[in-house]
Amino acid sequence: MTGYPQNRNPINMTAFVVISFFQLTFIPGFILFKFLRIKDNTPIKIILYSFAFSLFINYLIVYHLTLIGLYTPVSVYIILTAELILLIFLSIKGRLKIEKTIYIEIPSGLKSFILDAIPASLLLVLAGSLYFFFANLGSVFTHWDAVFSWNRWAIDWYLNDIPDLTYLYPQLIPANWSLSYILMQDHSLQFAAKSIMPLFAVFILFTFYDLYLVKKNKVFILSIFFFSALSLLYSFPYINSGYVDFAVAFFSMAAFYAILITDPDDPDSNNIVILLFATAAAVTKQAGFIILVFSVIWLIWLMIKNRKAFSPGKTIIKILSYIFVMLLGLYWYIIKLVDIARGRDFSSLKFLFVDIHHDAALIQRLANGPENLRASPVFFLILIALSLFSLFNRRSRWFTLGITIPSIIIWGLFFSYDDRNIIVSFPFLAYSASYGMAYLLRILKLVKLKEYFVLKFPGLSIRGPALKIKLWPGRVLFLLCFLIVLGSIFLVGAFGDTIKLKQLEKQKTIGDIVLNQQIYDYKEEYGIDGKIITDYYWITVLPGFEGSSLKIFLENDNFVILSNSDSYELVDPISLAEEDTFGFLISDIYFKHPPFKSEFDSKIRNSEYTLVFSSSGYHFIRIN
Repeated sequence: MTGYPQNRNPINMTAFVVISFFQLTFIPGFILFKFLRIKDNTPIKIILYSFAFSLFINYLIVYHLTLIGLYTPVSVYIILTAELILLIFLSIKGRLKIEKTIYIEIPSGLKSFILDAIPASLLLVLAGSLYFFFANLGSVFTHWDAVFSWNRWAIDWYLNDIPDLTYLYPQLIPANWSLSYILMQDHSLQFAAKSIMPLFAVFILFTFYDLYLVKKNKVFILSIFFFSALSLLYSFPYINSGYVDFAVAFFSMAAFYAILITDPDDPDSNNIVILLFATAAAVTKQAGFIILVFSVIWLIWLMIKNRKAFSPGKTIIKILSYIFVMLLGLYWYIIKLVDIARGRDFSSLKFLFVDIHHDAALIQRLANGPENLRASPVFFLILIALSLFSLFNRRSRWFTLGITIPSIIIWGLFFSYDDRNIIVSFPFLAYSASYGMAYLLRILKLVKLKEYFVLKFPGLSIRGPALKIKLWPGRVLFLLCFLIVLGSIFLVGAFGDTIKLKQLEKQKTIGDIVLNQQIYDYKEEYGIDGKIITDYYWITVLPGFEGSSLKIFLENDNFVILSNSDSYELVDPISLAEEDTFGFLISDIYFKHPPFKSEFDSKIRNSEYTLVFSSSGYHFIRIN
């Protein structure tokens, strides 16, 4: 077993951390955005669309290159070069327009500040959300599913393999993580892959903020506060963990955003974008099918409503284009269903829909859902109640009936065993509850209270002219951003060894820190020159314990993996020992299991085995 993770290139490629980040979050999506000539753009819309497009494009690139066996660093560098050429082309054609001057406006005087207090506090919330991004920089994956599922599949992609044992889980996020690994030619550098994860929650907030700016409707301010509260109360650990639930919520919200900003005079202008985002949601996690089904129904309704505006030929072309966009992502499911039918993979659907609920009736599952939430369900239930009032508003009624209520009911009936499965509903619950709150305030006649104060204190209704502060000419700001990015690349490259060592040190602490340290101490002093039979899964991902396959968990050929649950019939670990077996790292489940304990004790007494240490309920045993 080597002391450090093996990688494809001995040259330090850490400088590609910054390039990887922008490849995942901006470059390909921005190019597509410009070629699509999307109208009515705002700065937030450009960033959101570029982010969402980039992730979907990267997924398609990784998948198809892997299918033909060409997912290699050279191929990816060629694609990067092509993207640079396209950016230069767009610049020459004048598509990269920059405003002449960039300003920031602040309220002038106390009266204007009072009127702008809510928008000002909203900006503080948005700025505060960026804390999660900056605090997450340099961290590594430590949560169970992030390590043993999502990142395990990312390593498979990185090694130019279609992931096995995906249990029908889609692969948009792992494929994107693998792209950062292949650019740096080292899957132990999780910097860029992990750094994008808080952005999904952050960008949902900015999506609501852009809706507020575009629609001039303060309901979306309420949505920001409600979504923030839901995320912090019930899903705080998942914001930057590496779980993909906020990612599927973001893509679902992106599709919903595209629906809400559709131009009524040109209802077909956004349809491809809506379907693309909804399809991206479905290939992020299965919960994305909720927004995909709604989007398809929405588009069918639009086609029926505007059927006189299109000839049969144009209608057929539109339908075929919609099917093509959906198949771009969804044929992953088709291929995997074939694999499952042929026994090459497995589906977890029966386990998730039935077995995990331990025979609980559907109504009981629904009732248990709120109790399984991370915090008190009171706020969650209040927002559900408020959402029902949104049914009285024609703007929100069909969205509440079509997305909010179905997503919550589906969670309650089938996926309430885990609180993170409700995250996909948070943006829609925040939206519906905000409209419900607005309706409730109106029927309680609180609007008249506002009118009373305006009449009583007319001075408060006078808004002073905003103070306009000039920042920089647009080109100067653009150049400054470019220099910051360029400087970051050189800075990260200069400190590449330090960054990599810190990443490795953090990865050494995942799982049980004390147990890990004891294993490392033994390995450093005596060495380990054979396979270990274990039910301590974390050791398969620790730096320095990689097998020749470079893979983890079941595919790490340095280990023989035992079940870590006594819910199944236990396999005798001793019976698995072969000539190349170094020893065992087993929990009390095996070491103290009566049929096995007597044999272990006997072999230890006879000096066939040596009990090296026992720690945290695990026992490290060397075969002599």
